[in-house]
Amino acid sequence: KQLNVTGLTKTFGQGDNIVHALLDVNLSVEKGEFLAIMGASGSGKTTLLRILSRLLEPSIGSVFINDVNYKKYCIEDFRSKIGVITIDDSPFEGTILENITCNNPAITKKEVTEVLDKLKLTEIIKSLPQGLDTPMLSEGKRINSASIQKILIARSVITKPKILFFEEPVDKLDKYAAGEIIEWLTDPEQPW
Repeated sequence: KQLNVTGLTKTFGQGDNIVHALLDVNLSVEKGEFLAIMGASGSGKTTLLRILSRLLEPSIGSVFINDVNYKKYCIEDFRSKIGVITIDDSPFEGTILENITCNNPAITKKEVTEVLDKLKLTEIIKSLPQGLDTPMLSEGKRINSASIQKILIARSVITKPKILFFEEPVDKLDKYAAGEIIEWLTDPEQPW
């Protein structure tokens, strides 16, 4: 299984005001491979992530998954197979559990517990008077930014997606915690 990008270009604006956010990008990622895209602010990293996760459409070019153009996949089916974190993501108004499971009845309590343990969220959530039933505000103001980031990671991996598209998923964590989470996310035993 692989992801291939060919001739990807994304422009914004019209006429004399066209800006190329991406210009003729080509890349290939094999199953089990991890790719970090780095660059200066404004170099197109966010635009590329949003196109790959189908939050934006390319102006020109194609994205293939297993040699099939990703536009041939029903958008809901495609999104059910990926985990995404963008720089703009934040919790929604609901409980911590709802923010992790998005009320998906197929997600078991055991799966939630396992992810919480891996992300070192168990003790933090146990310390809250309402535990997993603790309400979250849309900007997560009741919980520190590191825990919010871990909740967003939990949300993105809880369904065991095939592909992860993460934009700065551990930037609010200390170096040690970030390293542990990156190690867990990149473990070859993971399903993504």
